Amino acid sequence: MSNIHPRGLCCFYALIISFSVAAQHHYDNVWIFSSVNGAVKADFSSGFPTIDTIGVRIKFEGGSATICNAEGKLQFYTNGCALYNYRHEKMVNGDTLSSGYFYNEFCNIPGREQRGYPITPGSTMIVPWPKRPEEYLVLHKALDELEEPLNGEPFTIRRFLATHVDMRGNNGRGSVPSKGILIDDRLAEAPHYLNRHANGEDWWVVSPLRDTNLYAVYLLDSTGIELYDIQQIGIEDSGFSRGGDQSVFSPQGDQFYRYCSCEGMQIFDFDRKTGQLSNFQFVEMPIIDRTPPFGNAGGVGISPSGRFAYVSTVYTIYQYDLWAADIAASRLTVGVLTNPNNNHPIFAPRAWNFQLGPDCKLYAYAHNTDAHHVIHYPDELGLASGWEQEAMQLPFPIFRDQPAFPNFRLGPLGKESSPCAAPIVSQREVVRQSRQAVVDIYPNPAGSYVRLALKPFSGLQEGTWRLIDAYGRTVKTIALRRDELVTLPREGLPAGVYFWQVISRGAVLDQGKLVWE
Repeated sequence: MSNIHPRGLCCFYALIISFSVAAQHHYDNVWIFSSVNGAVKADFSSGFPTIDTIGVRIKFEGGSATICNAEGKLQFYTNGCALYNYRHEKMVNGDTLSSGYFYNEFCNIPGREQRGYPITPGSTMIVPWPKRPEEYLVLHKALDELEEPLNGEPFTIRRFLATHVDMRGNNGRGSVPSKGILIDDRLAEAPHYLNRHANGEDWWVVSPLRDTNLYAVYLLDSTGIELYDIQQIGIEDSGFSRGGDQSVFSPQGDQFYRYCSCEGMQIFDFDRKTGQLSNFQFVEMPIIDRTPPFGNAGGVGISPSGRFAYVSTVYTIYQYDLWAADIAASRLTVGVLTNPNNNHPIFAPRAWNFQLGPDCKLYAYAHNTDAHHVIHYPDELGLASGWEQEAMQLPFPIFRDQPAFPNFRLGPLGKESSPCAAPIVSQREVVRQSRQAVVDIYPNPAGSYVRLALKPFSGLQEGTWRLIDAYGRTVKTIALRRDELVTLPREGLPAGVYFWQVISRGAVLDQGKLVWE
């Protein structure tokens, strides 16, 4: 029997913030993506993501999740069907996480290749079990097929489950003492959202209930997870957001944001002591800016300081100043996605959910391509935030797969600390590269041309220089090599302020502004 018990069912800027002990919690250090093409690992140990392939073919979909230990070593991951340890072996008792029609259809059909569990990103979350070293809880939702369609839908989310993983089992390879334990059977949305309790150890879990403006709030502590409260607040779910919205807590844990491009952004205060949502605000998305083919899709991400919100309407990225007196009026366009390779619309670059990385950059999931997008400086205003389309290059396309993590480094109330993780390896080298200018650019302001050269003492042998216009579009890209001076003609670019970056091996090493007069 499991001791995961649903007791309540019956009743600032990362670079200038010093890292505290809490900032060493590297539970989100490794991100794993997988598709029919294979598996990819993004490892943030050095302070920026290092991309490698993994020799396994385990398909992921929206039900995937990954977890490391506090030191940043990969522990296990799931595709929503089964659990796999750091050796990429199926864990003891780690199959059949969610029984039922969809498990049988996607995870367990003899003679057919296994797929991932087909559910919305954020529906599976893994956290270390408070005060229980080397033990973890997997929180996951399950789809149920209905005998009679409900509101025109043949299936829905009606099971909130928990699975217990003990990494001490099976000689340190991990085992699953109990799985698929029912926590709640209320009609709910697929994702759930986690935030640290004010004590810095326990977790609040918020689950929006379907077709309502009700929120189920659970408390996860050392004894298990319980339903703590049902709260009514905000806009009643119209159903249009089904599977396409995203919600996040601020890095400080004091606010909760729920966004759908079909409506806009709901903002709530959140009390980390009581789990209470309050002070509802609504920032409406103008009808003209909603994307008709994907009217319910998009995502929201919050900058490390909590000042800026970034929202996606699939093809456009907007920034809101959450500290402004009029949040709606503060909106700026920081990125517009293009399709430079003229891909079929199904494979054209898009921007869906956001995830704040351990490096305090915001990563935007591209859904069905071989690269994710990055906001390099999310605490900067407007174009200085450094939106870069397809900046996180992957070796092959990834389909319907994006990791979701809470802020593991959020400390007790009053000692929140930075949401960024200090690099585990090569910290001195990473700091040197990220702060040292690597390119000379002149004249600036420029007239008909500009000259560029890598600084001789930067240590950089080659890199890519990108010029970005006021709409977030890359208008020029050139290769830079050591000991070469490049003259770049203006070639009809309109006068104005542009943003430039120098990129090498997936990392932005230098950036600034160029003015064409």
